[in-house]
Amino acid sequence: MHKISQHPGAHVAAILARHDVKRRDAAAAMVIQESTLSRYCAGKMTLSVDLAKKISVYLSLCPTELLSRQAEYELSLLETEHYKHIKPLKILT
Repeated sequence: MHKISQHPGAHVAAILARHDVKRRDAAAAMVIQESTLSRYCAGKMTLSVDLAKKISVYLSLCPTELLSRQAEYELSLLETEHYKHIKPLKILT
């Protein structure tokens, strides 16, 4: 599994910046709190299905792609997070 260096919220932030859209205006259009959008764009929260739907409608993106990017990012963290204390279950066959 490869490490994804950037939280997928940075992609959304880049699109907003490229189109000179303020997060306040984008959040209002999506009927979400500006703080929610800011936390996601800053990589401080995980994308929910509901937020993915709202972002995808507003930015004309595929919600499945947004969620896939988030899942791939989260799974890439397994390499750096501490899971060594979990012992795999030995399944009897």
